[in-house]
Amino acid sequence: MLKLIAAGVGLGIVGFLIALFTMGAGHGTNVPGFIVVPWMMLLMMAGIGAVPGLLSACAQFTNYILLIRSKPLLALPIGIVHCVATVWGMARNGILF
Repeated sequence: MLKLIAAGVGLGIVGFLIALFTMGAGHGTNVPGFIVVPWMMLLMMAGIGAVPGLLSACAQFTNYILLIRSKPLLALPIGIVHCVATVWGMARNGILF
């Protein structure tokens, strides 16, 4: 169980770093961040800071891993909700429409 949590936290940190570095201090793009960690990006658009954003990124992947590990049939609904959050965030940010 601890290995799964560590894997989720590690993926969350990687996703957070991808989002952070591709933004390029406002001169880059937000698209990779929305694809990898849409929940973190939505929360950051709402005005939370970097530390809560990092925690939400780690929680996102940890929850995904634990839910899919306990019930593999949840993989498809989790993937769908992840994609919906991605599209919602990009549309709200003005990337899509």
